[in-house]
Amino acid sequence: MIIKLKDLLNEGVDFKVTVEDRKGKEIQKGSFTFKDDANKYIKDMIKKHKLKREKGFWGNTKTGVEMSTNF
Repeated sequence: MIIKLKDLLNEGVDFKVTVEDRKGKEIQKGSFTFKDDANKYIKDMIKKHKLKREKGFWGNTKTGVEMSTNF
């Protein structure tokens, strides 16, 4: 049985945070194994991109930046 390196690297990544513009172009992305680390990353992105709570997601209406998570 052969195990590929990419399978080992992707194993255990449970929490994903993506920051993208309105057109869907990815600006930043983070993958974490612990929810605490993901929450710290979310707080940093809120400050960096000046995001506010919109209807169901974090976003900035002036710049068109939106943040989404998988948890």
